[in-house]
Amino acid sequence: MEPYEALDAVITDISDHRITGDDSGLFTAIRHIDLLCHLTALIAADTEYRLAPDRPGAPAWSSADALAQAASHIGRAVAHYTQALAPLVALAKPGAQDTIQKKFHAIDHHSRLRVHLDDAGQALAAARACLAGRPPPRFSAQARTAPCDRPGRADPLRRAPFAVHVPAHSTEDLPFPMTTPSVGALLFDVPAPLTPIERLLVLADHYTHHNDAIDTFRLSSSSGPDLGTYADSAQRLAHETLAAVKAVQDQQLYESRELIDAVVRLKQLAYLSNEAACHLTNAREALTAPPAAAGSTEGERPGVLEQVGRQVRLAGELTALAPQAAVESADRIAREMHRRRPSTGMAVQELNAVQHSALQEVARGHIRVSESLGRQYVHSRDVRVLISTLRSLEAKDLIAREPKSAPPAYTGGPLPDRVRLTSRGTAAVAAFIELSPAARAKATATARPAQPALNTASGRAR
Repeated sequence: MEPYEALDAVITDISDHRITGDDSGLFTAIRHIDLLCHLTALIAADTEYRLAPDRPGAPAWSSADALAQAASHIGRAVAHYTQALAPLVALAKPGAQDTIQKKFHAIDHHSRLRVHLDDAGQALAAARACLAGRPPPRFSAQARTAPCDRPGRADPLRRAPFAVHVPAHSTEDLPFPMTTPSVGALLFDVPAPLTPIERLLVLADHYTHHNDAIDTFRLSSSSGPDLGTYADSAQRLAHETLAAVKAVQDQQLYESRELIDAVVRLKQLAYLSNEAACHLTNAREALTAPPAAAGSTEGERPGVLEQVGRQVRLAGELTALAPQAAVESADRIAREMHRRRPSTGMAVQELNAVQHSALQEVARGHIRVSESLGRQYVHSRDVRVLISTLRSLEAKDLIAREPKSAPPAYTGGPLPDRVRLTSRGTAAVAAFIELSPAARAKATATARPAQPALNTASGRAR
């Protein structure tokens, strides 16, 4: 077996046996460490063999260099796996996640575990690149991954998983024969590096996506799997919120009252998301629990759907204001960062004040677009937004619509489109709120005020 074949076999095994935050995940991690250690020893031995000058038919010395570099990257992956043991042990202890309070404290362990596993994935990708005779890959992404995936819905901010891609050129000059890995061989979702402000804006978008999923959910006796998906989404949002808090704390800013308030508000969001996950989990268990009486059916269990519906509504209320809170926290933190570390960053020059205000509303999850009798209508909350403004932002690739994903304006009504920031839009909003207060005030001085609440279809197409 060639080294690249052995590495591919280990990567496939790791992909097939994912690590979870419990005792089974601890066993899986130890097994992965054992496989990687054996692979390191195998490649190290093959490196020595390829350096032997007295053996006829020995490969070129350049292949030994590639093997040595690959072995070093695999050893780095082993190191990251061993660092993941500490949070895994904490999560695997009996009763470590029995109560709500314990689950809240366990969020930090889950975040640390994810960081180490992502780093291990990057190390294995670098090892695979070395065996291909290429420099280690530079990890970047074209789009951002949403925390909760809804079947059949396109996500403009979805980040594709990273993989080691073999270039299309000839492989005759490579030290080993190569194969192109399939899409199923993708290992880890590695987030692209974002500024703390951008992370908070992406977090706000993820909360909006999650809230829309809850608000448009239609409960039935077969909704157990959907409730489990939403519970996992709420738990991931809690993890992502604490990761954003850590990104802010890593900036080592002066702990002013403004910064402390923003960080505390984000921690509250994490706690509320964790509580929402608990309610959704309880709803799923109540819906999927077998009937108490033998032979009874779902229709003969009075009050079950009503109880589950209350749990789902409560879970939605817990995160309903999260997008706006995340954007407001980003605004406070950006002001504090500018006060302590003044920057010369400028907002996107081609945007006017009305467009800036529209992007702010989109970031807060306040913009929906509906259609009636061939006309499009914009539903906003704090600032009046015209359909012509949205079209200009779409033309600049700053926003995108997710068709029929937002809650209806009235019970039984059609689902409107949710307007969300693209990756370029997120960068534009982050650049804007990172300006000094004076520069921001100048940019938004001519923003249009909101229409009266009775006008629910503001911004008619013209």
